[in-house]
Amino acid sequence: MSNANMIRAFLAEWGETDGETVTLWADALADVPDLPKVLAGIMAAGWPFRPTVRNVRSFANDRREPMREIAKRHCPPGYILADMIGPGRTRCLAWPRQDAMAAMAAAGYSLNQIGGFFGGRDHTTVIHGIRRAHARKGLT
Repeated sequence: MSNANMIRAFLAEWGETDGETVTLWADALADVPDLPKVLAGIMAAGWPFRPTVRNVRSFANDRREPMREIAKRHCPPGYILADMIGPGRTRCLAWPRQDAMAAMAAAGYSLNQIGGFFGGRDHTTVIHGIRRAHARKGLT
């Protein structure tokens, strides 16, 4: 599949089907290495907003561990990632979720990015989770 066709399919997810827009994106992203992997990564991340060329470029250059992988690493045995992201407030889910939030913050993700990943939680919830995770580990 050509880059233009991949971009066309990618933009169709956000309702953008204008041929001129696809051409502009294809020209702007011509030098991005491994473009199919970058676009697939953005789709897998479940961005709640329509990405821009700038977002795609920054995603391509992002060397941080993906949020999904950090969350999976902290997921308790017997649970799946959807349980961690969901609204559950039991200790067996909340504590690992808070640990994952702290790890994501340490990796350089913003509070809003972390909250968005965990089901649209507010940034103040993320702050609380990070503080609780640090308190359990004896950090300030």
